[in-house]
Amino acid sequence: MGCIDQLRAQSVAYKAIENDLDEFVESLMKGYVCSQKDSLTHFNDVVWGKMEFEKWEVQIIDSPLFQRLRNVRQLGLARAKFQTASHTRFDHSLGVAWCAKKMLSALRNNEKYNKVESAAKGSQEITLEREHVICLAALLHDIGHGFWSHLSEIVYSSFDEFVQMQSDLEDILNFQGAKPHEILSFVVINTPSFLKFMLNCVEYPHDSKNEAALKKVLEEAGKIIIGCNIEEGNSIYSFMTSIINGKFDADKIDYIKRDGLSSAFSIDYAEDELFQYMAVIRVKDNQGVRADYKLVVLQKGIPALESLTFGRMMLYSYIYTNPVVLVSESLAQDYLWGLWRVKKIAKISDFLKYGDDEILDIVNDTVLASKKPYMKPISKKNYDDITLKELSDKLKNRAYPKVRYKIYPRIEYKPSDETVTKLTELYDRLTTEEIPLSLDEFISEYTKITVRFHKITTNVTVEEFADKRGMNFLDERQAIL
Repeated sequence: MGCIDQLRAQSVAYKAIENDLDEFVESLMKGYVCSQKDSLTHFNDVVWGKMEFEKWEVQIIDSPLFQRLRNVRQLGLARAKFQTASHTRFDHSLGVAWCAKKMLSALRNNEKYNKVESAAKGSQEITLEREHVICLAALLHDIGHGFWSHLSEIVYSSFDEFVQMQSDLEDILNFQGAKPHEILSFVVINTPSFLKFMLNCVEYPHDSKNEAALKKVLEEAGKIIIGCNIEEGNSIYSFMTSIINGKFDADKIDYIKRDGLSSAFSIDYAEDELFQYMAVIRVKDNQGVRADYKLVVLQKGIPALESLTFGRMMLYSYIYTNPVVLVSESLAQDYLWGLWRVKKIAKISDFLKYGDDEILDIVNDTVLASKKPYMKPISKKNYDDITLKELSDKLKNRAYPKVRYKIYPRIEYKPSDETVTKLTELYDRLTTEEIPLSLDEFISEYTKITVRFHKITTNVTVEEFADKRGMNFLDERQAIL
């Protein structure tokens, strides 16, 4: 019995949410005429240039379910501050799929870098069947995203039914760490309606009309999306998952460059250099029974990996935690909880039903936004008098609360000599040993080191206080994140 059948049999919450999403997929696909385009289709992309996709991939891209992603902006409400940040989950999904293709192509050609015994080489495990599963997962990895990108997750991920489904999923798969939108993507592509679409409309390269085989393919693609490894017998093919949901995956490689470019914050890193020094190697367990085919970056690729990591850190500092973005998201959370209270959004599928702009137009002037524990009126105006329409207008017109400034001491930390010595030794292992440590192994070793710092307090400075845990607002009300 596959994991999907187990979930349906053992999890009431999974079955309920699957039924809800299955109805949504079925209604969206109703009347859809399957695409009959040529074998190859080109898309011109601002990040990757000309991208090529095969006929079966275009048949998925042209479907109403995938086209829905055109209405979900990649950065949610970040456009409030960065007006050109209007790229969508549709653009990003195509970019991730193309990036995954480039990674796979590089991995097939990188066998010469596996300078270990021939039995440890893993590139021969990149079969055409596994390639297509990876490409399918890349295309569909964000198919479960709701409006306003990650912001809507904050609401539906707290629903009791979703919490129970997540717990059941983790128990049955013996896996933890999946994000809410990844879980919804997993559920969506394993619904009966999506399987029906794949059978009737998509000319998948392998067993396209074999329901059992296609069901297995979708199950594997779903596991890759949530970050769960694919296992067959005594072999673990973790490289398949790592390409889509890993430490240096196609998802991060695309969004770091795309988000920066769209926000006028150019982040330059040599992705081709990173691809050139990636490899798949086989690592046996201590008993020599099970083998894991891991994705690793060789020594010469470390500078490119460092640039990628630094770029991600800068995006968090410059865009994702920008004060204006955080304030707009706080206001939007109040609006969403108000919609939930009046049952304008009541089911998980409602978060997929609406686009970023549509969700602001589903209320009228008479719907009140009731008091909530996280909403505290600080003016004479009673918050019960504020309607959801007013909150919607605030979001449309950028009438956001103001950010206060606060004085803080600047505290610096200097690592101890012992810590520096241990970290240097670990870095030497990463860069000089014949068989390089994988990133997972490096992190495992790193976490064993007790990092000690000396605390140094310097002059007091005035800094903008943009910490989510204590941001203060000046407005007709106070919204606490």
